[in-house]
This record gives sequence, C-alpha cells and structure tokens, in this order.
Amino acid sequence: MASHLIISTSTSTSTMITEAQQSSMNQDTFTDINRKHWDQAASTYSSAQWQKNFINQTHAFILSNLNWIGVDFADPSEGFEEGAPQPRQVRVLDYACGPGTITSALQGHATEFVGVDLSENMVKAYNEKFTASDQQGGTITQTAQAFVGNLLDNNGPSESVSGTQFFNFDLAVVGYGFHHFENLEVATSRLAARLKPGGVLLIVDFMTHGKLEAGHPAKNTIAHHGFGEDEVKSLFGKAGLVDVDVVKMEGTIEIKKHGAKDDEPGQKREVFLGRGRKPASSSGATKKEEEYLPKQIKER
Repeated sequence: MASHLIISTSTSTSTMITEAQQSSMNQDTFTDINRKHWDQAASTYSSAQWQKNFINQTHAFILSNLNWIGVDFADPSEGFEEGAPQPRQVRVLDYACGPGTITSALQGHATEFVGVDLSENMVKAYNEKFTASDQQGGTITQTAQAFVGNLLDNNGPSESVSGTQFFNFDLAVVGYGFHHFENLEVATSRLAARLKPGGVLLIVDFMTHGKLEAGHPAKNTIAHHGFGEDEVKSLFGKAGLVDVDVVKMEGTIEIKKHGAKDDEPGQKREVFLGRGRKPASSSGATKKEEEYLPKQIKER
C-alpha cells in the first residue's frame, strides 16, 4: 500500500478498478482491492516526473522536521562503513512501505528498517531497491528488508509479522497509507503496540480534500479523503499516545493520473505529519490488542 501515491496504473478494463466493480465488493474485500491495485502499481510507482517531484517534496518535508519528530536518530556523519564505530541502534517500522519512499527519506538516520506491505510486488520492489543500494558499496550498510503482511486484519495481525522482531521500534511510520485503512482506531492502536516505550508513531498523509473523480483507478482503494488536524489528534489520544502534534507542509503537493503530460495540471493536496509518542510506562496496546502481543513482549 503506502508509501503510496494515488496513481493510475492503466485505464483498460482488464486492470482498472471501476465504479461498476463496486457491486462485487462482497466478493473482493477492501483489503483485496488494495492489494491488487498496488501489485499493479508497483512497476510504475515512481516513473513519471510528477511522481518523482512528489517523492522529493516528501523527503524534504520529513528531513526538515527530523527534530520535531522526536526520535533520537542516528547521526549519518558517524558512518555505517565496516570498521567504523557502531552507531546508536535506531529501529524503524515502515508500514504500508510500498517501494520504500519513507525508508529512503530516513536513510542514514536509522540502523534498521523493517518494511511491511500487503502487496507482494511492492515488497519485492522494496527489497530489490535496498539490496541494490547495499551492493553498490555506498553508505547504506544498515539493514532494510520488507515483508508481506497485514497488521490490520479483523482476525489479528498476519502470522508473518507477529514475531518479536516486529516489535520494539523507535519509530513506526506510515507514508500516504493511512487514508487506505478502513478502521483507523484499530490501525493506530496496533501500530502503537509495535513501538518500544518512548517510541514515536508518525503518519505522512493528506489534509481533508475532495473525492477523486469517478473512474479513477485508485478510487476504490481509498477509505478516507484526508484528515483534519483534530481528527488525527483524537485518534492518537485514543490509542494512548502522548506529545501528539501535527505539522503542515508549506504549499501543496501535486498528484496526476498516469499518462498525464508534464504541463497538464493535476490535483493539489495539502500534506501533514502527525506525531504521537508511546508513554515510557505503556505497552502501547489496548486490552483487546494485547492478545496479539508475543509472550516475550507481554512479559516486559
């Protein structure tokens, strides 16, 4: 799913989720529709110039607010090269990671990135991207690996992402995926449960906006048309998070349909960061969600 831009993969009836297909929603769940859409979108996620601009603006926005996020990030100047002093361990959960837009933004500021996404093709793109970066002998020797999984299933998180290695993160971040989540309270609570005490939940998403036009291929993947500041603060508060705050990007970001010409106008979106911290004395999970915690986590 995220770090997911709202993009179109094709306008053909064989690949596009249309208005007519809403009648079959009882057969294909909302989760299935998202999975199929992002599997199709993975190969063209960042190919257009507007998509590259979108990603660059997102990176700049995040990096300009590193101190505000409130995580004691690793210092890139310490280096990750072999033989260098070991940097402070900083673990990041990139949920609905897509091909790694948020991981790329924070590259060098953490020592371990764990991506999770519904889409097998997005997970493949993520792992190919960061494996290739490692092999180039650059500065990336911190670990970055993605896994197929779903933390938000009604029956509980996927078994594939239920081990202890999927807990105790310094930062859990969702980049442009929150508006694809049906149950926001469950999403916030389960993500908070993945944090270590004092860890931070961060979402990057759109402020409240109008609906996509009928026939847009991503239309049926969207559960919420952006968020208001008070809504974000309320959700985080209900999940037991503290130090909750929202910061807005200056200006707007532009999204377009697949195949749009460079000079063709797109839709403008306001973007925000929402932050909340897990209290130092909290498990970060509601009583209902605690049943999904591994035994080793419950006993801490």
